Amino acid sequence: MLCLSKRQKCLNVLMKLILQVSTSVRIQRLIFLCSKEVLMESSLVFLKPDGLSFEEDILKLVCLQGFSFSKLGQVVFDEVLIRYFYPELPEHIVQKCIKYFYQKNLPVYTVSGVNAIGELMLLKSSIRQIYGAGRTGEILHSTSSVQDFQREYFIMYNCINVNRVR
Repeated sequence: MLCLSKRQKCLNVLMKLILQVSTSVRIQRLIFLCSKEVLMESSLVFLKPDGLSFEEDILKLVCLQGFSFSKLGQVVFDEVLIRYFYPELPEHIVQKCIKYFYQKNLPVYTVSGVNAIGELMLLKSSIRQIYGAGRTGEILHSTSSVQDFQREYFIMYNCINVNRVR
């Protein structure tokens, strides 16, 4: 999903023209770095059990970073969902996840903004430092790539809608 304003498009054209005229390698590199396109992304985020009591504070931090969020709903993690959501994990880690997540009703959000996936990965570390003292589990999950977002969104969206029908 690429979303460039008219101003950004004009800046990109201007930067390319300057690149054609410029002969200095250092200036060309600087201009290239400045003209990178802005990528609007979405990331799937859910609070893990250790983060539930900090939900409001975490969402405020997300907003302060310039992102918008939308709540998809609540998901109850059971063994089937854990195995489906984390197919790459070894069995001993899956067993730990089952104990940690099992039957927990967790809020699920989509977070959108410029370079949301990478920025949320960085923000996740800060959130862990702020709210994670003395806790064994992570505070929140966020998508690590566009492909993961598509897969995870599909899984969570279907789980939320199945639970609504029941």
